[in-house]
Amino acid sequence: MLKKNTVLPTTFDEYRIVRQISQGGNGTVFLAKNAGNDEVAIKVVDKARTTQDKLRRFKNEIAFCQNNQHPNIVKILDNGALKQDQLDVIFYVMPYYPHTLRDEMQNDLTPEKKLNIFLQLLRALGYAHDKNIWHRDVKPENVLMDESGNVILADFGIAHFCDEYLITAVETKAADRLANFQYSAPEQRVKGSMVNGSADIYAAGLILNELFTGKVIGGSAYTKIADVNAGWSYLDALIDEMIAQEPSQRLFPVEKVVFRLEVLDSERKVQAELAKLSVSMPKVEDRYTPVAEPLVIGADYANGQLMVKLNSTMPIEWCNTLINGHYTHSEIGNYRPYSFSSRNGDTFIVQMNIYDEQLIPRIIDNFKGWIKVATQMYNQNMQAKFWEQEKREREQKQAAIEKAQAELRIKESLRLLF
Repeated sequence: MLKKNTVLPTTFDEYRIVRQISQGGNGTVFLAKNAGNDEVAIKVVDKARTTQDKLRRFKNEIAFCQNNQHPNIVKILDNGALKQDQLDVIFYVMPYYPHTLRDEMQNDLTPEKKLNIFLQLLRALGYAHDKNIWHRDVKPENVLMDESGNVILADFGIAHFCDEYLITAVETKAADRLANFQYSAPEQRVKGSMVNGSADIYAAGLILNELFTGKVIGGSAYTKIADVNAGWSYLDALIDEMIAQEPSQRLFPVEKVVFRLEVLDSERKVQAELAKLSVSMPKVEDRYTPVAEPLVIGADYANGQLMVKLNSTMPIEWCNTLINGHYTHSEIGNYRPYSFSSRNGDTFIVQMNIYDEQLIPRIIDNFKGWIKVATQMYNQNMQAKFWEQEKREREQKQAAIEKAQAELRIKESLRLLF
């Protein structure tokens, strides 16, 4: 249609064609450069090969997108016409976006990224719908992407415009035929059917499913998100409501779609919390490992102190149990359990008269007996503490489960009301 280096002039700039990007029923899009050598995209319509109806729609598209202030809808920067030799074209200029959603779908996107793309698309549709503008040709090829992952809805070539944006009168037929029927709603395929914004909702539902499954819904036994990513299966319920056969049964307007998504995500979080809570708690026997009975590996005497050395460092609670315990044959002279003190949990010290040297074997022997009893007592006490802790945790867990279940029941009952 336009050759490379063809210049399209406007009042304040001129644009030199670099190459063709795409071609469709509503015009041909080219990559071009302006006088400042900045890359732009230009949509061109050949007047000789275009019906008056489409020319009027093209004017309406320019009027809407020039006045648009929404970040997710394409902004028209300039427009003009060229009649030269065999050429008779009208065109508009928009920012150049290197990718479409179709391109982006080929990448390994995270589920969060996919959902973010969907939400941006909804915001674009919501803005247009609030102005009584129905796009009616929502498909991945008409969703542009910039390098930062921002979504820009483009090509309002067959959109229905309200009077505010009607620069020229265009008859809106009951069902305009699309070049690509893959994303068209059922009513767009039936002659005489009324088409409104719910058709855009239908297409958005197909796109959401395709983002996660890689396939376009084409029948009843279609691939669902649950089949490929169970963690995001809650979106299937949303898609079912967006692609209902009857327009009156679809979620509409866009605000309802967004709210339903929030509700379903809230339910998912509660269900995930329930799943965590439902995991069996480990038994006390698995949570508490009894301490082994330590061995006396040596003793020393210095500065009036007898020091008894163990083969391992014991917990402070164990040390206190040993020192404060009551034992049979618990004392030799004045050398009782509470006469000892602990140093770092592995050494026990008692003040000893240098003239009591003959008592040392009996003191050590008694000390070994205390160790055995203290270890049994310590393990019993600690196990009892774990049992009490487990009881409290189970009671708290059961209360949390009951609360989550009640919250989920309320959420589900409220969802069914609307």
